[in-house]
Amino acid sequence: MENNISWRSPNYLLTVKNDRLGWMLIDHLKMRTKGVYKIILRGRHSNRKQVMRDNGLNSNWTNDIPVRLSERIAIYLRKK
Repeated sequence: MENNISWRSPNYLLTVKNDRLGWMLIDHLKMRTKGVYKIILRGRHSNRKQVMRDNGLNSNWTNDIPVRLSERIAIYLRKK
């Protein structure tokens, strides 16, 4: 897998909306990569700090947000 964006992780695959269609794609990827890759999900939100504060959570330095609170989900593949 090759990324043309230098600041992205080489394990980055794509970003999907946190909706039914996005979760269908994630489930499909999990089935297709079973045994070879581990799917890593990272939540993304345009107003991350406010959402974290509103839910009583502390933000961290990685800019991740729990997937259940996210607008978008970044998908990474990691070899098992």
